[in-house]
Amino acid sequence: MNKRYGAMAALAVLMAGTSLARADEGAQSPGWYAGLQVGSMRKADLITGDSDAYLGFLAGYRFNREWSAEVTAAGGFSCDLHIIGNLLGDRCEALDRHIGGYGLYHLPLSGDVKLYGRLGLGSTRVQTFDGKYFGSYNRVEAGLGGGLAYEPWPSMTLRLDVNRLTRTKTTSLSLQALWRF
Repeated sequence: MNKRYGAMAALAVLMAGTSLARADEGAQSPGWYAGLQVGSMRKADLITGDSDAYLGFLAGYRFNREWSAEVTAAGGFSCDLHIIGNLLGDRCEALDRHIGGYGLYHLPLSGDVKLYGRLGLGSTRVQTFDGKYFGSYNRVEAGLGGGLAYEPWPSMTLRLDVNRLTRTKTTSLSLQALWRF
């Protein structure tokens, strides 16, 4: 565990150093952005092994070419989607909603294409069904991930995003469309 934290700290220092070294290259102007995300999310220990579709919203602020912060809200997960499993008495756990805050670091690959990484915290509500009773529980958990961003126009960004929630062991894959103001 300590090696993992040491590697993350070294990576953060390296990214901060490259940000400062390239600050004079004409950083992208700061500003607000908002967007939509659609995708699928899979809980690692979900008995049915199915992925659930979801819809989410996000809003953020771009500080410079490398750093931004954003808030996300995603939902649409329900044990009701697992009707056959529920009728057979299977236990079901599915995400109901996730709200989180993330810091993002963008690494430009070319003029319009960037890789990015994300790290943050959020609150996740999970629904459960054991064949007779519905229930739910909340988790505060870390989220980490990354993806590929493409900027077809100066005011729009498309992102392919992978995110992992650590306590509920949930992985999401989404397509995001962002508009800058």
